[in-house]
Formats: sequence, C-alpha cells, structure tokens
Amino acid sequence: MVRNSRYFKLMNEIYLQNAIRKLNLLALAFILAYSLGSISSTFFQILTIFLAFILFYSSVYFYNDLADYEFDKKREYIPKQKLLARGLFKKEEYRAGFIFSFVFGFSALLILNPGIAIMSAILVFANMIRTKFMSSLSARAFSLVFIEFLNLQIFWFAITGIIFNVYTFPIFLSYCIIYSFAYYFYRKNKKISLLEVLKFAPLGFTFIYFSIPVLLDSGLVIWFMIAGLAYGICILTGINKDINTLLSFSMVGLILSTIILIFYPILKDKVSISISPKNLPENISYIFYEQPKKILKMVGEKYLPAYETIFSNLAKISSL
Repeated sequence: MVRNSRYFKLMNEIYLQNAIRKLNLLALAFILAYSLGSISSTFFQILTIFLAFILFYSSVYFYNDLADYEFDKKREYIPKQKLLARGLFKKEEYRAGFIFSFVFGFSALLILNPGIAIMSAILVFANMIRTKFMSSLSARAFSLVFIEFLNLQIFWFAITGIIFNVYTFPIFLSYCIIYSFAYYFYRKNKKISLLEVLKFAPLGFTFIYFSIPVLLDSGLVIWFMIAGLAYGICILTGINKDINTLLSFSMVGLILSTIILIFYPILKDKVSISISPKNLPENISYIFYEQPKKILKMVGEKYLPAYETIFSNLAKISSL
C-alpha cells in the first residue's frame, strides 16, 4: 500500500502537474490558432503529440530533483513535490524514471513528428543547462523566458504546422515574461523590491503593447483578461500561505484559466465580449492598434524567412 501510495504521488507531482502546466500553454496556442483560422492538425494528432511531449519533458523534473538533491535536503521546509529530497524515493529510482521518460518520450515524438522531436530535445537540454550551470536567480528567471517561449512554439507548430507567426510572437513572449516574473517572485520567497520589478517591466510592457493588435482582431482581449484575472485571484488568495498551499492555489489558477481559454471557441458566438478596433477613438487606435501592427508586419517581412529556414533545416536533419 505504501509503495502504491508513493508511486501515486510520483504520477501526481511529476506527470500530472507537468501536464496541467503544459495544458495551459497548449490552450493558449490553440485558441490563438483557432481565432486566426490556422489549425491544421486533428484533435487526435494534437493529443498524441501532447502526451508524448509530457512524457519526454517530465525527464526534466527527474533531472532537476537529482541535481538539486543536496540543496533540497538542507532546506528548512521541503516542498511536497520534492519527493526525492523527502526520502520517498531513492536516487536510483529517479535515475530510472529519468531514462524511461527521456528515451520513450523522445522516441514517441520522433515517430509522430521529427521536427517537434528535435525542438523538444533543444528545450529539454536547455532546461538541463539552466539547472546545471545557472546559479544566479536572475539568470535562471530570464532563461526561463526562452524556455517557455520555445515550449509555446512547439505547441503552435504541433497545432498549425506553421513554424512562426509574427503576430503571436509578442503574445507568447508576454506570457513567458509574466510567468518568469512569477517564478522569480516565488524563489525570492515573495519578497521583491521595486528595482527588481523594473528588471521585468520594460520587456513585459513592450511585448504586451505589440500583442494588442492580434488580441483586438481576434476578439481575445477580454478572454485573456478574464483568464489572467482568474489566475491572479488564485495566486493572491494563496500568497500569504505556506509554499505548498501557494503551489496548490497556483495549480487551481492554471486549471481555471485553461478552462476559460478552452471555452472560447464554444462561447465566442453566443457571448459577445470583445472590443473592436473600429470602436476605439482615432488616436488610441493609431497608437495601440495601427502602429504596432505596422511594425510587426515590417519585422515579419524582414526576419521571418530566415527564421523559417533555420527551423526547416533542423526538421530535415532530424528526419534523416
């Protein structure tokens, strides 16, 4: 019974919670693809790639817990998800879990889509490098922006077959910057100065600004605000609790925001909660809609071909 209980905890803390976190990213990529009419994959294709990705990416959690074992053992309060440091598993068992997730997950992705397999491998190794060589919290937080962005790009590619979309680029980066700041806040034990906030604010506001055109065109701006509000309320509810309770509230917030995003295709024609750029004052429309859209178009025309060439070549190499 004890053995079954600890394996249940392993499935929950590594595989299930990993799936919940990534489902939120998948929902974001999906509704953007849906609103832009860019979905090219079937539900079954998306589901199988997602499950294979979860298996492969879970190897990162095994690796991180092995790498952080000595540090975690010295912590005054060990988080509940740190099963290895809490003594529920031996290092040999975690190494076996890492090998299983890495080998079978990558093999499944390679069979399903070689391009996604190679992008996912870059993502996993980037995580390992971050864990092994980045000791500075600021460096780890900023590197997380790249990691989460690549994760979103993988899901976008799985759903649409399109490597890059210049109009979704700032939305993805805005999400990743906000997520990275939340990670930084969590690791700083919820104590952050105004100066530390300013590390993230300029980048965050810049990409939020460039996200406005596609959010207005797609009618998603209010939906995103509702999803963000639901997550924010959950975080604020748990912010003064212990770290395990805060993480539980964070999971609830992710589930709620994911449900809100997933319901967009179902409710968008029945519930009209959108802002049209035509209804905005002329000056506001020019500053927040026409101008950023024009800049994004110029950037896309200049850099998109090179970006697509790089990832096309990676996909060709991986399929050899």
